[in-house]
Order: sequence, then C-alpha cells, then structure tokens
Amino acid sequence: MSYFWRYYLEQLEVNKVFNKSEINSIFIRYFLFSFVGIETLIIPKIIDKSTYASFEYIKYIIYLSPLFLMGIPSGMVYQKMKNGYDLQRLMMSALILSIIVGTVISLVTNNFIYSLVIISFVFCGIIESVLKVNKKFNLALALKPLISVMILVYILFFIKFKISIELYVNVSILSAIFLWIYMSKVNILTGKIFEIKELLICIKYGILITASTLLFGIFIFIDRFFAKNYYEGSLSDYSLAFSLSQVVVLGLTTLNYISTINIGENINNIDKKYVKKLIIRSMVLMIFITLTFILFTKIFLIEFYKSYDFFKLYLFLTLSKSIFFTVGVVTPIIFYKNKIHYSFIFILIGLMVHIFLTYFLFIPNNFSFEKIVISSSFILIVISISNFSLSYRLAN
Repeated sequence: MSYFWRYYLEQLEVNKVFNKSEINSIFIRYFLFSFVGIETLIIPKIIDKSTYASFEYIKYIIYLSPLFLMGIPSGMVYQKMKNGYDLQRLMMSALILSIIVGTVISLVTNNFIYSLVIISFVFCGIIESVLKVNKKFNLALALKPLISVMILVYILFFIKFKISIELYVNVSILSAIFLWIYMSKVNILTGKIFEIKELLICIKYGILITASTLLFGIFIFIDRFFAKNYYEGSLSDYSLAFSLSQVVVLGLTTLNYISTINIGENINNIDKKYVKKLIIRSMVLMIFITLTFILFTKIFLIEFYKSYDFFKLYLFLTLSKSIFFTVGVVTPIIFYKNKIHYSFIFILIGLMVHIFLTYFLFIPNNFSFEKIVISSSFILIVISISNFSLSYRLAN
C-alpha cells in the first residue's frame, strides 16, 4: 500500500511542488500516527463509554495547552526564519513561563491533578518550534504518536491493577514527554531566566497566529462542549468520530507543517502560479486520502464500533477539516506577510456565528446534535475559502 501511494503521488507530479523528502515525511507521519490510530481503535473497546469520554476530554485540554503561550512558539519560528535569531537563548525563560502558564491552565480548568502533565506539554510547544526550524520534522511530529504508544502500554496496568484514570493519564503522557525531550537533544537549560524583552518580541509576531489557532481549537472543541452539556448521549459518539477524523488529515497537516518553513525561506519569491500549483496538488492529495479513509471506515469500522453511532458525524468532521488543512498549505503566506489579523477575524466571526446559531436556534428548538455538527462543518469550509482567497491575493 505504501509503495502504491508513493507511485500514485509521483505520477501526479507532486514532486514538482513537494520534494521527495516532503513526500517521505507524509508516509513517515502516517507510520508514526498509526500508533494513534491503534489507540483510537483499541481504547474505546476496552474502557466503558463514560470513561472514554472523560479520557478524551482531558487529553484534548492537554493537547490544547501550548496555545496559551501567547504565540511565543510561532514568534520563535518567525524570528528564526526572518531574522536568524538564536532560539537557544530563550529556553530557560520559556521553561519558567511554561510552569506559570501550565499551572494557571490546571487551576482554571479544575484539573490540578494533571498540572505536571500540562506544564510539561506546554513546554513541549517550545521544543517543537526548535525542532521545526532545524527541519527535524519527523522528530517534532513524533510526540503524540509516542504518547499513544505509552497509553497502549499502560492500559495493561490500568486494567489489571484497576488504577485510577487520573494516574493512568499522568503516567502514560509524562513517560512519553520525558522520552521525547531526551530524544530531541535540545538543551533546555540555556539562556537567561528572564529574557523578557525577547519573549515580548516573539509574542508580538506570534500572538495573532496563535490566537487564530486557539480560536480554531475552541471552534472544533466547542461541539464537544455542546455534546457534554446538552447532548450527553452523543458525547462518546462525537469523541470517536473526532479521533478518527484526526487520523485522516495527518498527511495534509504534515504538508502544512513543512510549508511553514519552506514558505518562510522563500516568501519574497512566492507567486500566484506557485500558489495555484500548491493548492491543486494538495487538493488531489486530500481527495485521495479522504476517500480512502471514508471507504475504509464505511466498510470495516462501522461494524467494529457497532455500539457507537458515529459515521455521519465522522463524515462531516472529516470533509470540513480536510478542506481546512488543505488550504493550510498556503496560509503561511498570510503569517509572513503580516496579515494574520485577517485570518483571526475570519475564524472569530465563524465561531461567533456558530455559537449564536447553536444557543439561539438549535438548542431551543431541540435540533439534533448532528445538525450542530453540520453547521460547524459548513462554517469551517467558509473560513477555509476566505483564508485561501487572502493567501492568493497576497502572493506576488
């Protein structure tokens, strides 16, 4: 299958836009995230639905936590790519800030028992930026797959010794984080403790892109919130659909990840012709990957998860997120052209519209949860089109 995919992409001349190392990164990421897929397949079959919903809920909060660094990781990338800044000077300051931010998140979300995990994962956002600018993409992307491996390893202890879900999550994720930091070889004890001026510069350049990413995170998280508070019977179905949809978009997010660096290196030479080629190749990749996984899910997973009513939710989530991340291949142009505030406005308006429709139309009129997901998916597609239009107009 891997050989077939590689041959298929090369016949479509993807290598004219993405070089072989980038295409290889797609396959390596799918290999790494196969462990995430295995976790997604196995965990819902082993633990009960309510425990699974709680497990996915806290895991999502942990994964969202680096976004509260006020844009510092994105600002670090900007500083390195545009100004050649030495990121090692910021490591100690970033570590102190991660401790503060992680503690606040733990208290605000009433999850202090997970405080060490959240603090550690926040700091991983800093390390990931260092790995990204050093073009160690595969290692930078390996953290979540490593977490899935540890979750699968420790599930045996969870079942046999009946340990609490809190201990299970803490031990599993912390084990993966410490191993990943060791593998990264990033020296985390360099620089001054308080590089306040430099951190503020990073915040200046990164705050809006991170605010946009945070809004996107809230946008795709808020349906889970609605399910938990108003459609509790749909929460486990949505959690499964969301997890499966994440697997589908891996290849697309890999290209986004790489294009952030490549576009930054060539921002003054990016023209409209290049943008057209980039988006067309990405769309071909999106169609192939999305249809493949939708068919696989339809044929094999509906029966496998017969206690879950997830397929329609999965379909809408997969299509909307696939389009969003396909467009994401060219949206770094917005970042490097210092127009990210427009992207922020697009998603802010989309989020406000979605919240308004849900609270004042769907919930009062007892619409099904499926209609809420359809609405959010349509709005996300509109946001994607707006981002692409802006990216294209900003190209030379």
